[in-house]
Amino acid sequence: MNIDDNKNLKESIECNELCFGYDNSSDKEEEDLITNEGKFSESMEMSNYSYKIQEVEKKLNELSYDDMWGIEFDNVDQCCDFYRNYAEVHDFVARLDEKGQDFSGNLNMRQMNLSYNGVYGGTKRRSKQDGSHKKDLYNHFDRSRRAKIKDGDAHAALSYLISKADEDSLLQGKFTLKDGKLDNLVSADGSSITDYQCFGDVLTFDATYQKNKYNRPLVVFSRTNHHGQTCIFGCGLLSDEKRETYVLVLNTFIEIIGNKQPIAVVTDGDLAMREAIKEVLLNAAHRLCTWHLYRNACEAIKNSKFLDGLKHLMYENFFPEEFERRWHNLISEYELSENEWLQKTYRIKEMWAFSYLNDKFFGGIRTTSQCEGSHSLIKNYISKKCYLLELIHNFNEALTQYRTNELLSDFKSLFTTPVLTTCLQDIEKQAADIFTRSMFKEVRCEIEEAGKLNVVTHSVSNNEVKVRINKYRQPGRECEVQYDKVTKKFACDCRLFESRGIRCCHIFCTMRHDHIDIIPDTLVCTRWTKNTKKDCVCSVTSAETDSENIAGIRYGALVTLCFTLCESASKNRDDFMEIRDDIFGLIQKLKKRRDPDSNVLSNACMVGDPTVVKTKGVLRQNRWAIKSRKCSHCIRRGHTIRRCPELYSRDVLHTGHHQSSDELNDEKSYFEEEINYQSNDESNV
Repeated sequence: MNIDDNKNLKESIECNELCFGYDNSSDKEEEDLITNEGKFSESMEMSNYSYKIQEVEKKLNELSYDDMWGIEFDNVDQCCDFYRNYAEVHDFVARLDEKGQDFSGNLNMRQMNLSYNGVYGGTKRRSKQDGSHKKDLYNHFDRSRRAKIKDGDAHAALSYLISKADEDSLLQGKFTLKDGKLDNLVSADGSSITDYQCFGDVLTFDATYQKNKYNRPLVVFSRTNHHGQTCIFGCGLLSDEKRETYVLVLNTFIEIIGNKQPIAVVTDGDLAMREAIKEVLLNAAHRLCTWHLYRNACEAIKNSKFLDGLKHLMYENFFPEEFERRWHNLISEYELSENEWLQKTYRIKEMWAFSYLNDKFFGGIRTTSQCEGSHSLIKNYISKKCYLLELIHNFNEALTQYRTNELLSDFKSLFTTPVLTTCLQDIEKQAADIFTRSMFKEVRCEIEEAGKLNVVTHSVSNNEVKVRINKYRQPGRECEVQYDKVTKKFACDCRLFESRGIRCCHIFCTMRHDHIDIIPDTLVCTRWTKNTKKDCVCSVTSAETDSENIAGIRYGALVTLCFTLCESASKNRDDFMEIRDDIFGLIQKLKKRRDPDSNVLSNACMVGDPTVVKTKGVLRQNRWAIKSRKCSHCIRRGHTIRRCPELYSRDVLHTGHHQSSDELNDEKSYFEEEINYQSNDESNV
């Protein structure tokens, strides 16, 4: 092959016009390839390639899978050269990888890898002809969906809530406007309102960020249900985190939820939240999250032993006098009496120390970890680029997961029986029949702990019984239990029932000592029972049935009845068909009674999209920005310690060194330049 032929071959490779000739005839052992300008046959002739297939000419970018299977090579080098050229034509890069040999050292396997160089560029150029990946389809639908709701996000979100209200008559929501744009939004569906009527004794709420494209903080109101699982009561989209905004949102939430105020609130200690709670929830006990408090302590005090002692004071149940003594001993031991953070924290000890909160019911909640857990789950459904419509829809999807977990726990509590393991099996069996499965496990732990206790004194006066109890090998700490034989009311110094809703081991020890084998009703907190929703519905009198405040209770009553109905009707086909037709008829009957004038879509049409707000906290810094110089002496920017004006003036004063007028003018001009640079730099910051 001459030089001109090599030049033509190179040009044909660059313009993707490579061709080859091959033979598929079984009569010929070898066929000389036809040499044409710009054809792949020239490279074949150069490498002594041979084929046993009939003579055809095709471009490399036109080869099919069948054509590729029909090619035969004389040796491995020919095969590798062919696939390298084939990969180059199709924007790939081919490289040699593993090889296999037999026991004699003969090559029997050679593997080549192809990197996908340029495949996405080709897909972008020829999207109509090429196939699509799953991610391509996701991006396409996401772009089309976002384009439809652009500049109408608030209207679409409110319209979605209105359509949900047509299906859920208990759904409530309110919003405020500012300059014709959506400002604040609070909503709760029927199931959330029902749950609040049953489990709204304690409320926890916290703000989460980066859950929408407008940077609006999302507040989630939550608590635990009778299984100890997270139960969400509603959510609010805030314009900012000022006290006035929190007051507005709390008032709106209490109004749409049925004007039932909680008896206790747990927050992370935000000052604006604290002031709003004092103004709106007047009778609610406010507890600070101990996890956030301990994290702040770790930042303020760098002493691990002191932090361990502080944690002990936060969680342990001491008498107030003992707490004060231990606190002062801890402060004096580590000489921290002048620490401002500790002084400020001590002044609000009634909001975080369990010694001052053990007489208030919090249901075992000491931190906002459930809020953080709900934020973590919601994060799987909601991203920081979400529109309002996506946020509301995906938030409802997250609620579905929580409610599915509750149904599974209901099934486990109603249709399974735990194994009895304690020595007080009569009491344990009764507790298993009353409480949900998760709460029963806590009660069983208290029953087991009663076996480690000893009765020190036992006195009876009329119908009142007083029992003093201590723990095995801990005789110094005693608890006193009092109960009335007639009313069966028990009281213990540890106050576990008042704060958690579960009877303590001291009371079970007293029951064992006095041979009481039945748990009195006074020892049962209905909040943790299996039928707590049903009991809540049955407690409503007929005179209250027309009140809007108990609409959620009506919903819970119907759900309970339908659960029993579905369980019975699903076992027989005829019963199933009959109940299905009856339910369908009732639905059609209720639809005819609905008021057609309740649609408020026209008001939603006038609502504009909310404005993007500034997020709370420090703005993100540019990591590649050039940092200005900073003096380590005067802590000013624009110069270093070597050129500090204060040090220069001090040196001149002490040394008495006199400089010439030219030197003074030069240094004066230099310091003026430094000061100007410093002022400009501070203004930019």
